[in-house]
Amino acid sequence: MTVPNYTGYKGLLLNTAVKKKYNEFTKHGYKEIKLEEFWDYLENYRWQKKDAKNVWEKRRDILSVTENEFFDYQVIRASTIRPQDFDWNKIDDLL
Repeated sequence: MTVPNYTGYKGLLLNTAVKKKYNEFTKHGYKEIKLEEFWDYLENYRWQKKDAKNVWEKRRDILSVTENEFFDYQVIRASTIRPQDFDWNKIDDLL
């Protein structure tokens, strides 16, 4: 998945919030997170569980995400991936 193409004022608010949260995660030692993974979490998991939000609610929601919430999603995603879709070349990251 690529980073969503939000434009204009909405794009500025959401992209700024995502980058701020991304920087917070990296400051806490989570340097392997990719922006695409974070956007995937927001759009395909967090915001699907909750009703559609306006831009201000989404921004507030982005800033309230905790590391545990994001990594819980990553664990769920990793445990539901089909073995044939797994990138076995990245197995060293798990060791």
